[in-house]
Amino acid sequence: MRRLVTAALSVLLMGSLLSACFSKGNNANAGEASGTPSGSPSAPTSSAAGTDGDAGGSAYPIKTDKTLSYWAEMTGNIVGVKASLDEVPFFQNWQKQTGVKLAFTSPPAGQAQQTLNILLASGDLPDMIEFDFLNGYPGGPEKAIGDGYILKLNDLIGQYAPNLKKYLQEHPDIDKMVKTDNGSYYAFPFIRGDEYLQVFQGPIIRKDWLDELGLPIPETIDDWTKTLRAFKEQKGTSAALTFNSKPRFFNDGGNGAFIGAFGVNRGFYQENGQIKY
Repeated sequence: MRRLVTAALSVLLMGSLLSACFSKGNNANAGEASGTPSGSPSAPTSSAAGTDGDAGGSAYPIKTDKTLSYWAEMTGNIVGVKASLDEVPFFQNWQKQTGVKLAFTSPPAGQAQQTLNILLASGDLPDMIEFDFLNGYPGGPEKAIGDGYILKLNDLIGQYAPNLKKYLQEHPDIDKMVKTDNGSYYAFPFIRGDEYLQVFQGPIIRKDWLDELGLPIPETIDDWTKTLRAFKEQKGTSAALTFNSKPRFFNDGGNGAFIGAFGVNRGFYQENGQIKY
C-alpha cells in the first residue's frame, strides 16, 4: 500500500486544465476517439502554458481569459453547507492557482447518473465532466471514448502534461492503474504518492476524556485496548467504540481504524509477490 492510487473522476472532455486553450465553441462530442477535437484549438494565451511539451516552460497561474464549463455532482458533505461548488474553498483556490476560471453546473444530489444520461443525449456537453465512468457508464470509459462522449487523452497528456507523462513512465505499476485495458488514458489521476495523502479517514476520539484520564492519543492496538477499557470502566459508557455499520460494517470499514494494523485491507493485496485476499 506504499503507492495507493485512485483514478480521479475528472474526465477532461476538451483537453486539459493544463492547456486551457481550447475554443469554447468546440463541444466535447466534437472530439474523435483519437482525442483530437474537430476544429483547431486556439493558441495558448501565454507562453507560460509551455511549448512542445517542455516541462521547463510551464508555470501557474496561466494567463487566460477563457472560462471552462465544469459539470460535477454536489456530494453529500457539501449539500446543505454550500449552495454551489463555486462557493467551496477548494474550487475557489483551484481556480486562483491555475488561473483558469470555471463555470459550475451540478445535478441534484443522488441524480448524477440520470442527469448525465440526459446530458449526453442532448449533445450539448460541458468542457469537463466529473463522473465515475469506470463504474457508472455502461461499457466503461473505453466505451465512452468510442461513443464520442469523452476524449482519449494519450496525445494530450504527452503534449500538455510532460511531468505526468514522465512520472507514469517511471512508475509502470501506477501507469497500469490509471488507464483502460486498451491503454487509453481517460482522466487525470490523483496519485497518492506521499504517505500523508494515503491517510484520508480515521477514528474520532473524545480528547477531553483522554485528558481527564491522563491517557495519550492511542496509536497501537494495545493502546486502544487500554483506552477503550478505561472509557468503559472509568467513564461508564455502554459503547466505548462504535462503527458506521449501515448497511454492513465491512462495506464502510474497509479503510477503517484497525484493519491496517494487521497488515491487510478489505480487498486484494500483494505480499512478497503473491496476490492475497
